[in-house]
Amino acid sequence: MLRKGHDSLAALVKNELRKDPFTGTVFVFRARKADRLKLLYWDGTGLVMACKRLEEHSFSWPAVKDGLMTLSHAQFEALFAGLDWRRVRAIAARARKLIEITRTGPAPIAEEGVDLIRDLYRIEADIRGSDPTTARLIARQDRSAPILARIDDWLRHHRARASAKSPLGEALAYIARYRDGLRRFLTNGRVEMDSNAVERTIRPIALNRKNALFAGHDAGAENWALIASLIETCKLNSVDPHAWLAATLTAIVTGHKQSQIHDLLPWNYAAKV
Repeated sequence: MLRKGHDSLAALVKNELRKDPFTGTVFVFRARKADRLKLLYWDGTGLVMACKRLEEHSFSWPAVKDGLMTLSHAQFEALFAGLDWRRVRAIAARARKLIEITRTGPAPIAEEGVDLIRDLYRIEADIRGSDPTTARLIARQDRSAPILARIDDWLRHHRARASAKSPLGEALAYIARYRDGLRRFLTNGRVEMDSNAVERTIRPIALNRKNALFAGHDAGAENWALIASLIETCKLNSVDPHAWLAATLTAIVTGHKQSQIHDLLPWNYAAKV
């Protein structure tokens, strides 16, 4: 199966799974030894295929129902990275439950939980961009682990006293259900604490998908996708896309050397300004 190309896998999805391969759904194919997988999806302009082989260990495969599986963005990233996807949970989703309670009126218990989670995000802001295998991992274990221990104590204390059917009780039960998964980012610096960055990045692309269908020409659609990728790269590097594009086009017109093209990349532009 992993030797098949775009068209063969698309036909397999259509004929065997009875699914439409052109809807944007990501279809994942795994080798028998679970050390290789292949992704197939439609991005609005064409079929995209990606492959990966693990040199050590194997992919942790979720349960498949009716030929399909459902994962969050964070869990999917863990699966593709060869991590245990079952233990990856987004802390942001747990925080939202508490924030919703604080918006309905005074809620000191929920506010205390939100403050503890904010402390975790402050640490993440401090270490963002650090080496994930050393500085970031060490900082999480030294600074974030004690806060998670306080969250465990807070959760244990208040859950025993809150009504299970109250909004607070349901929120606490929801957090407790995935408590082990919330600690996954402490043991691997590559795992994000939540999937917010991914969701923010792909949201404009998803919203623009229908517009891209009317690009008028295949080359126009490809150029559209290229520009969208460059713009999102600028945003990820805190660079004004318009300013970067203007400076880059000006440099090209004035004879910037092709051998020095790396100087024009968004992250290098950010360093210069």
